[in-house]
Amino acid sequence: MKKARRNRKPKQSATMVALSVLAAASAPLPARGQTITCPQNLMFGTIMPCASMAADVTIEPDGSTSSSPGCVSATGTQLQGRCIVSGTFFPVQVMQISVTAPVETIISGGNDMQVNDFNLQSPAAGPIYTVTAFITSVNVGGTLNVDAAQAGGSYSGTVTVSVVYQ
Repeated sequence: MKKARRNRKPKQSATMVALSVLAAASAPLPARGQTITCPQNLMFGTIMPCASMAADVTIEPDGSTSSSPGCVSATGTQLQGRCIVSGTFFPVQVMQISVTAPVETIISGGNDMQVNDFNLQSPAAGPIYTVTAFITSVNVGGTLNVDAAQAGGSYSGTVTVSVVYQ
């Protein structure tokens, strides 16, 4: 008597994703009392990738999230990044805050994923935000590109946010 074979779905693995936000500041000479700190990393959470197609997970600067297509699942802690920028200039100077690279690679062992479409403060602002202030808080959003059947692991990397005082 033969045993019947069961059709089993391939096992998918969860992927933890966090992207550290680094900071750099520059100012007209002489440099005086400018600081930039990023106390909150951009976190995409735990991702269950699609088995047969690539997908995207997006975190907007306001903290809202979306994913496409419907087969990808993102759960757990999902946070926009946040940087605080301050300067002691008189009079108040214009600060141009930007993400310095259009695409960043995050890794887990020998596997990688790409993060792109960075935007600051609002989805419409794009990768550059300009403000006139002594101090400001800037939120960072972006899109994680997940390959079909992406290898499981804890992925991490960095994105550089810079400030130029004008």
